[in-house]
Amino acid sequence: MKTMEEWNAEAEPNIPIGALYASIGILCEIIYIPFMIVMLRPEFFQYSCYKFMFLLGVIDMIVLPGNSIISGIQCMLGYHYCNNPRFYFITGAIANCVISPQP
Repeated sequence: MKTMEEWNAEAEPNIPIGALYASIGILCEIIYIPFMIVMLRPEFFQYSCYKFMFLLGVIDMIVLPGNSIISGIQCMLGYHYCNNPRFYFITGAIANCVISPQP
């Protein structure tokens, strides 16, 4: 079994790919905000389809940081599962639990 120093020595930061992951996630979060605000207007929110779309938007906004922003930062730093397995497990479990109820 490798020590933490050995795992850290294997880290290969990939700044361009990590920046791409993180920036796409941030951009998607920013784009979601006006759509979510519009769907909350009474003339739209009275229809059940907009309520479902709003719920799916909330779920996506909760999952998106774990799937892209955190992953992008970890890619830029060169981290992998063996650096911090508890953190990876918790973020993966949260993302899976939140996105699983989607139809």
